[in-house]
Amino acid sequence: MQHRYMAILNTGLLVLSVASFASGQKQATPIAEPRRIEPQVGTVDKDGKKIGRGIVWAESSGPVVAEFAKTCDTAVIPVGCVEMHGPHNPTGTDSMNVERVCRLAAEQEPFIILPTIYYNINDQMMSYPGTISIPHRILIDTWRALFKECARNGFKRIVPVCGHGGSQEPLIVAQAEVLQEAAEGVPVDYQVFRVQHFGLPEPAELDGHGGGGETARVMDSLPGLVDLSKATGEGPYIRPVADPADYRVPWIRNVPKGYHGNPEIATRELGEKLNRELAARLVEIIRKIKAVDLKISP
Repeated sequence: MQHRYMAILNTGLLVLSVASFASGQKQATPIAEPRRIEPQVGTVDKDGKKIGRGIVWAESSGPVVAEFAKTCDTAVIPVGCVEMHGPHNPTGTDSMNVERVCRLAAEQEPFIILPTIYYNINDQMMSYPGTISIPHRILIDTWRALFKECARNGFKRIVPVCGHGGSQEPLIVAQAEVLQEAAEGVPVDYQVFRVQHFGLPEPAELDGHGGGGETARVMDSLPGLVDLSKATGEGPYIRPVADPADYRVPWIRNVPKGYHGNPEIATRELGEKLNRELAARLVEIIRKIKAVDLKISP
């Protein structure tokens, strides 16, 4: 009798577990579908110039990448990070936003997009939770390896697009090392074009780390990740005592909330507008880069 009772009890618990799991699965709806660019080689005009849309390296097969390189030698690397952008934004805000801009630009101008750089230097942000910080030297060596791999695959114009304000330091050093080696006679068959600023002014009310502009853009880049209810009003920025001197302090002293600005004004519509404006500007920049003659370029 006791065995029968235990068997009935276990069956009941199993049914409850399955029901609970099913209920949980039903509630766990996907956040958003990534905007994927279908791999395509595009077309070539009468002069042999690649026209049409770009492709995403990691979403394309090896033969597609190789075929694309025959008519387009430009590779774009979205550069982001993983760091605090306030309690309302994902830690990958910079990475998601810059990848969105690059994908939008690739719909207008052909180039290949490398996997987004999420790991980056972040020494000043380590006082916040959720930050991932990589030492400078590791990033410098990683950049050097990426440059060589792009060139080995046929992409001689390498364009890191910086979506994270602190990402430029190891990239600048890596570029400088390449130029120095070239000056010393080391064969270098590629050129690196760092895009650090888009040259578009941002209204003061949209400015700020995790503020209105960045928050709106991530609402467009990957909808569902922003929770504006967790943004507790305007985030202050406390200037360093020795401003304008630049010195290393935990940034939490300057931005105690983990964000500054006014994120509550963010909307997805505003974010899409901002991302498309940046993408249009990136297209202009890449077209200038393509016009450079690498044979005579310093």
